[in-house]
Amino acid sequence: LPQGDTGRIGIAISPSHPHLVYAIIQHNDGGVFRTENRGETWVKRGSLPYPLMFSVYFCKMRVDPQNPDKVWDLGYGLSLSLDGGKTYTSEGTWENIHTDHHALWINPNNPDHILLGGDGGLYISYSGSRTWDFIDNLPISQFYGIGIDTRDPYWIYGGAQDHGAFGLPSRTDSRLGITNSDMVLVAFGDAYHCVVDPK
Repeated sequence: LPQGDTGRIGIAISPSHPHLVYAIIQHNDGGVFRTENRGETWVKRGSLPYPLMFSVYFCKMRVDPQNPDKVWDLGYGLSLSLDGGKTYTSEGTWENIHTDHHALWINPNNPDHILLGGDGGLYISYSGSRTWDFIDNLPISQFYGIGIDTRDPYWIYGGAQDHGAFGLPSRTDSRLGITNSDMVLVAFGDAYHCVVDPK
């Protein structure tokens, strides 16, 4: 393992072979490391691939529940290794999904069934990440710097994580309630603060 001070370390234990453990280590000599004897000795498998350039911010790994050599690394991008961390591919893992991945669940009975959570919301794959379905009906968002106007019903404005600044009504006459189509893009950007003219 790298000597001296390190940054973040992400660890993942293989569900099918618990003696096998992976680690992503932030260090000048860091990268992806693996032990096959519960941590007594480690071998550097490879450097962090390009999509993991921000992995020190996330620093998360997941091991396929049935294949100990199939490793997922979460970061700015989502990368997959089929050889235990030696090489990575992003093929299929960037198709119609947002960046900045924070959570990954792999179905233990069907590893092609994956749930992915991050700054862009929730995604589901039934093809091991070759294709993704975006779940767009969840009333969730990372919303910052809220401002409110004086209309009746009043409108709420704020910056959404990675998606721009939006305004939306506090109430609607629609039987469906407030929907995505009611939102107005104020400006594109990341986590803007919104201030409304009081008049």
